[in-house]
Amino acid sequence: MPDKIRTPYNFYDPSKKQFQPRIGLAYRLTENWVVRSGFGIFYNVHQLNNYTILNLNPPLSGSSNFANTIRNGVYVPGATLYDFNNPFGTPNPASIANANVLNRNNYQPYVAQWTFDIQRRLPWSTTLLVGYVGSKSTHVDQTVEKNNPGPFIPSGAADTVQSLRPFPFILDNGILRPLSRIRFLASGGNAFYEGLQVSARKEVSQGFLMTFAYTYSKAEMTGYGRNEGDGINSNTYQDANNRAAEKSRLGFDATHVVTMSFLYNVPMIKSLSKGVAGAVLAGWQTNGILSFRTGFPFTVSQGNIINTGNNPVRPDRLANGSLANQTINQWFDPDAFHIVSCQNSAIPQTCHYGNSGRAILDGPGFHNADVSLFKNFNLVERVKLQFRAEFFNLTNTPQFGIPNGGLNTGGGFRPTAGASGNLLFPSQANIVQGPGAITGTISPMRNIQFGLKLLW
Repeated sequence: MPDKIRTPYNFYDPSKKQFQPRIGLAYRLTENWVVRSGFGIFYNVHQLNNYTILNLNPPLSGSSNFANTIRNGVYVPGATLYDFNNPFGTPNPASIANANVLNRNNYQPYVAQWTFDIQRRLPWSTTLLVGYVGSKSTHVDQTVEKNNPGPFIPSGAADTVQSLRPFPFILDNGILRPLSRIRFLASGGNAFYEGLQVSARKEVSQGFLMTFAYTYSKAEMTGYGRNEGDGINSNTYQDANNRAAEKSRLGFDATHVVTMSFLYNVPMIKSLSKGVAGAVLAGWQTNGILSFRTGFPFTVSQGNIINTGNNPVRPDRLANGSLANQTINQWFDPDAFHIVSCQNSAIPQTCHYGNSGRAILDGPGFHNADVSLFKNFNLVERVKLQFRAEFFNLTNTPQFGIPNGGLNTGGGFRPTAGASGNLLFPSQANIVQGPGAITGTISPMRNIQFGLKLLW
């Protein structure tokens, strides 16, 4: 029996003309001044999962397990009997199907990067560098939910949500089934980064080395990686028809970052450099890294009670939301946000997408000191024993994570209509470990380690 003739299908229109220029410039103005700049375009490959995931589409989608129901070694009367004549049983036409769709215009992702810096040699073996760094990522892989009905007032009918979907049904191997989620695999995400970088380095002199680095920057993105996200924000849109509303800072964006490090070989007094005193006092070295940054951003969110399927939902923002006196129990003001809801048809004005944006508030900053103390014992030629004492988070300072940004959407917190027709929004500010509470840290408390290391 000849094989079935299958129709060739092109998943997407590939881009075959990637132009990737690289250019750099370095110019020494004087013996003490140097100017550098550069530009480049770098292409990336598509995620292979963009194509392999398409096998989950109807018909014959995904992986299923069919097994006969057997009790005490016999078939249960009335249960579906699977055999060679009926290997998959009788399909249930009421079961909901999902679909994955790949955008034919699935462009190749690429990053354009550019830099410009000026370097100056200073006295005391020190070099100062001031630079500007930028990048633009284009055609980043992402997910767009295409079959959500959007906010609506429930009419009481069981099929209200399904009937409002743009594509309510799909033909699956001759059976018309309800179609729920359409996961549109696109490449429409964009990312942006701009940063001012200042660094100074003092070369080793008299046993002392020091570095200093400061960055003032901003990292933003519209649309997130299809699976990855950024650790803070969700990886899809609230409203697929308003993607501009999703442009925000990335979850790892810190406006100010300062890092300092030092190394110091403790000098030895010549009169004490011999004998027992020399063995004890000579060969000491101390090192340290000090890190400071402003807080990572976070998003104020809420439960999905406006019936948008898999998309995230954000509330309305009435005020800034920041507090003058922030505590770990109340980092932001949850009453500066109002829940949006489609659960009460008497107040249709609350049934809409919330206007609050992503990553609009900052969590706690980070400040940490790691210090070490080394002692070298010269045993024989080219062999020495090193004692190490290392102190991580020397000051034992708690480094708090971002607060809980989710508003409570339980029945007692949903908007209601007051006696005079005004809207009532119960306060969420006094919920124990509720919105605004910080319940975890992002790094351990003080950690002290001792060790011996043999070097040869």
